Order: sequence, then structure tokens, then C-alpha cells
Amino acid sequence: MKTYEDVENLVKIFFESDEFEKNIALEEIIDSFKPLIVKLMMKYFKRYDEDLMQDGIVELIQRTIDYDYKHYNKFSAYIKNFMELYFRRVYFKNIYQNNLTNDELYENDISQNDVYDIEIQS
Repeated sequence: MKTYEDVENLVKIFFESDEFEKNIALEEIIDSFKPLIVKLMMKYFKRYDEDLMQDGIVELIQRTIDYDYKHYNKFSAYIKNFMELYFRRVYFKNIYQNNLTNDELYENDISQNDVYDIEIQS
């Protein structure tokens, strides 16, 4: 498990090194944040889903590329906030796309995990 300082050093390597070292640093950053992605997936969807995992990794890569390490304080806090927002957005998007309110979910005995399944199947 990497410490916050290790992650900050990986981010510095990612932005200041050549292409080979940049790819290695990005792989290590992804490995460092996979537990966060799984935790947020379980928080919002109550199960592991490979598609959500891949989408979370793509979002992590995009946020890493967009990060300005000279102006922001901590990369870990930056990523945690953006990943939380990302999964929250996906969660509510699934509910609103299916036009289901909490009352309708309750009346039809549908869980919010089922809403995600409906969206995946469509």
C-alpha cells in the first residue's frame, strides 16, 4: 500500500518524466486508487461491476491528466473528491434515466441495484 507521499512522488514523476516512466507511474497510480474505486462502487451500487471499474479507471486517468500538481495541494484529496462526484453522478443518472422515484422503487419492490441492471441491459 502506497503512502500519500509515495502517490505525490508518482504524480511528480508522471508530469516530469519521459514517456516510459510516465506510463509506469500512471499504472502505479491506478493500482493505488483501485481500492477507492471499489469502495465507491460498493457504496453506491452495493456490488462489484467490471464495467463500473473500467469507467472509474478511465475517470481516474482523465483526472490525473487534468491535475495541476504545481497549484493543488494533495493529489489524493483531489482524486477522492472527483471520484466521489463521479460515482454519485453515475448513480443518480441511472435513477433519473429510468424516471423512477424512491416511492416507485418501494411500491414495485425494486432496489436501486435493479435500476442499474435495467440501464445496463438497455
